[in-house]
Amino acid sequence: MSVHGKTGTRRYDETMARARLYAEAFEGTGLKPGKILANCKRVRSALGYSLSAEKVLDTLFRFTRPIDWEEGSPIGPVVWPSNDELIEQTHLQKRTVQACLRQLIRVGLICPVDSANGKRYGTRDRTSGHILRAYGFSLAPCGTRYVEFAELIEEMDARKAERRALRSAFGSLCRDVRMICTAEVEVGAAQFRDWLEETERLAERARRTRTLDALKDLVARVTTIVAQARAAFDQQADLDCRPKTAERNEETTPLGESNGTHITTTTQTQPYGVTVGLFGRGSGRTDRTLLRHRDMLEGEIDDHKITAAMAFELLVEPSLWARERPDHWAVIEGEVEAIVAKRSLPHSLWSDLREVAGRRGAVLSILIAERRALRGDVQNFGGYVRSMMRRAAEGQLRLGGSVYGELDRAKSDRVPVHA
Repeated sequence: MSVHGKTGTRRYDETMARARLYAEAFEGTGLKPGKILANCKRVRSALGYSLSAEKVLDTLFRFTRPIDWEEGSPIGPVVWPSNDELIEQTHLQKRTVQACLRQLIRVGLICPVDSANGKRYGTRDRTSGHILRAYGFSLAPCGTRYVEFAELIEEMDARKAERRALRSAFGSLCRDVRMICTAEVEVGAAQFRDWLEETERLAERARRTRTLDALKDLVARVTTIVAQARAAFDQQADLDCRPKTAERNEETTPLGESNGTHITTTTQTQPYGVTVGLFGRGSGRTDRTLLRHRDMLEGEIDDHKITAAMAFELLVEPSLWARERPDHWAVIEGEVEAIVAKRSLPHSLWSDLREVAGRRGAVLSILIAERRALRGDVQNFGGYVRSMMRRAAEGQLRLGGSVYGELDRAKSDRVPVHA
């Protein structure tokens, strides 16, 4: 497509030349103008144009018709509203409107099509509706760059998802540190107190962090703290493996089917098997029992060589982000959180499950429950998840066989694994 008219007294610079190249490259599209406009708005922050400029661009699109964007249009999507019309519809000052138009030209979204006298006008064929001649602003660059912007949006979404996955991983690691250290701080272990305080400082910094590299660094640092705290905890836990500890644990462990019914309420905020030690009161021995059971479950996952890629195979409808990174536990955890939200599970239940079963154990538990629910084997999804959490707290949850069983069944299951 060619852009008619001379530039007149308008300054012709590099940005103007680039905008003209985009306009001349436009050959028509079958896309609706609204979809093209939405694409341009999604990349506003990446291109660096203001909200006021977005409002002006939105107004310019109101003057175009779908026929202007079709292949074979003699002029293409050129609009010619006056400054007064733009001022009236955007409720912006004249100088602001002019500045926004220059900004849209600079970022390559519109291209001026100037008449000899500098005025904007145009005519349409009354029968076909095609523009016969027009002087104003060409919106063709928006159509030319549609694919470019679509790829940019995909990259932005991927970075956003990665940032979300990193924050989720960071939060889980911080919970691990708090769970390990809180019980030890109660009995005066200074080393655990230092790790706890350092974790809180890192958590505060994470709330202000936006860049991926900084988030990765924070995740690496808190991962180191978790490893150090776990090693120290394991040494300390060996000292507590005495008969009186076992007796105390029996008193604080929820009753099983053999000796009674454990009653909970819908407002319960603590994991099964944890009474008060985890939340600032109590001896902390129950916390250690809970952690030993969680370590047993983590060990079983390692022994069965259950990887993130295997967990990915259990996803029924993985997102594009997960398809590109099927071997990252943090990404799979993000997919599972979407299942939790879809199933309307209480956030406290999901948090408790992660504390009781560990990150990987919680992820696998939800994936198994989801597949069985979709097959109709599970009627009460929330109750089934609570049952799995209770068994994990009691050290009775076994995931290895269930995972391999679901993977085998997925080959012939009526619930597809993924396309």
